[in-house]
Amino acid sequence: MVPAILVGVSSFLVGVAAAGFFHRRVLATQRALQDATTQAQKGVQRDGQQEVRGLGDLLRRANHLAIIVEDVGRSLAWYSDIIGFQQVWRPNFDRHGAWLSMGNIELHLIKGKPHTKRGQHPDDLIVCHLALEVTDASAVLRRLEQMQQEVKFEEVWWRQNVSVPTFETSRTAKFESHTDGEGKVTQFFLEDPDGYWIEICNCSVLDAAVGYPAGAKVGGMVRAALMRWVQRARQHCREPFRFPHPATAIALHQVDGQKLQNLACRRATYGDICQGFGVEQLRHALAHAGNEVPTAVRLLQQVRAREGSWVLLPPKFLDNSKQLHLTQPIYMEHRPILLGNTGNTGNSANRQNSPPNRPTSV
Repeated sequence: MVPAILVGVSSFLVGVAAAGFFHRRVLATQRALQDATTQAQKGVQRDGQQEVRGLGDLLRRANHLAIIVEDVGRSLAWYSDIIGFQQVWRPNFDRHGAWLSMGNIELHLIKGKPHTKRGQHPDDLIVCHLALEVTDASAVLRRLEQMQQEVKFEEVWWRQNVSVPTFETSRTAKFESHTDGEGKVTQFFLEDPDGYWIEICNCSVLDAAVGYPAGAKVGGMVRAALMRWVQRARQHCREPFRFPHPATAIALHQVDGQKLQNLACRRATYGDICQGFGVEQLRHALAHAGNEVPTAVRLLQQVRAREGSWVLLPPKFLDNSKQLHLTQPIYMEHRPILLGNTGNTGNSANRQNSPPNRPTSV
């Protein structure tokens, strides 16, 4: 009789404990849903002190991205088997395609004629892309290397970008270095069958300083000072630039060596005006400018304006064999744009294969 009572009591206590456990789980789930709803109702604004513009107070979150693909089945297999997205249900409507879940948003594949094609960027990573965050970048590299050994994935290849520094590296390094991944955000880029790029990165290392650093606030006085600076910069850009009198020019041997070295190092920064100029050309610019760097920069800008083109040298990257890949310059049509000018300036032609004739001196 006593053992039976003990068994009954034990069963009752187990049932109470289980009920309490599931009750706590339900409450936790409800709180999580409430938190998610509250967060969604805040809209897309990151900082409550910033002015709400456009539709900002009405937007809630990103729902999906859609890309045009030539072969839905091929792209579906690539995103499912290589990237690991899961296909989700879609309604039956007048568009051939497939939907996949990326966790927080969806990717929609639509049958059609893509605006891009594979192999358009053989020598650079200046590409439109979708970035996916991971916590263990080393595990991603190991998995990619394992997949590459399988026949099913023998065409899997990737590139590693080595041009985005961590904030610590950015604070300590005066100029950029694109030779290895030390002190950099780890970013792997894969190209899908239609030429769209997927980035897999540990970008969360930058989250603490995206927008404003944690706990930092921009007061009204700082904001007002910043706006005054922007207004002065815009006015300065609208005014015609007056070069110094020729008498201020100096001889080549009088050029400041440190300033020349700094201009030469700036060529590692993608899009810098110094890209595409040799050291001697930079020396001539400084000589004509009397060692005044802002004036030398204006001279270089005038050279590019006369040529009608702008030289962009993309940063180097590591291929999937971990070899440093040298990049080729991109020649873009030069169309000066004033700060604050949002008017239509026309299309800038991207000419990678036919560099224009350029003078040998500034």
